[in-house]
Amino acid sequence: MLLTAGVQLPLARRCAAAGLPAYALPVPASRFGILENIVTVGALVDRIGPSRALAGSLAAGFDRLLASRGEARPRVYVELWFGRHPRTTGGRTFIHDLVELAGGENVFGSRPEGYLPLDLPAAAAARPEVAIFFSEPEYPVDHERLIAERGWDGPGGPRAIVFHGGARHQHDSRRAVLRDDRRVAGTADTRRWPRAGGFGGRRC
Repeated sequence: MLLTAGVQLPLARRCAAAGLPAYALPVPASRFGILENIVTVGALVDRIGPSRALAGSLAAGFDRLLASRGEARPRVYVELWFGRHPRTTGGRTFIHDLVELAGGENVFGSRPEGYLPLDLPAAAAARPEVAIFFSEPEYPVDHERLIAERGWDGPGGPRAIVFHGGARHQHDSRRAVLRDDRRVAGTADTRRWPRAGGFGGRRC
């Protein structure tokens, strides 16, 4: 059983105490932590060679994405709902790296923390061009309502890309489009990022 050493650590300990083969992987603080975990999993299942090859291939892909980024880097706000507990992402998260690899700039990337409590005034002041939301299928969150309550759905507001349960919603205050997309979203070609003029209408 593979779990994480974050919120799943108590569960991992209970599983181990019950005699189950449980292993708690560190929560990655960057893309490099993801590669480390791939190697660790390979070692656990006696597949160290293929796991190192996979990690090396991914690392090379990361380098290509970073090298292909355009000069214009849209400012991106990320909001994660872990059950009923919302967080945003600082610079000590692998999600920060995913935003960078996709060609964006994490608006809270200079913060040294990992997962931060929500600070809506600070989010509004950062004037992101893109807002990304995530919620777990077991605890769906009405992101459309959140966007409207915060006044982020007016003209000039950020384009919101909403992930939950494997489905992606795109919301730009004019229409909402539901598209099933289980791949990692984003591209290093920033010309394909949705453009917006920052927060408009009411402020947070």
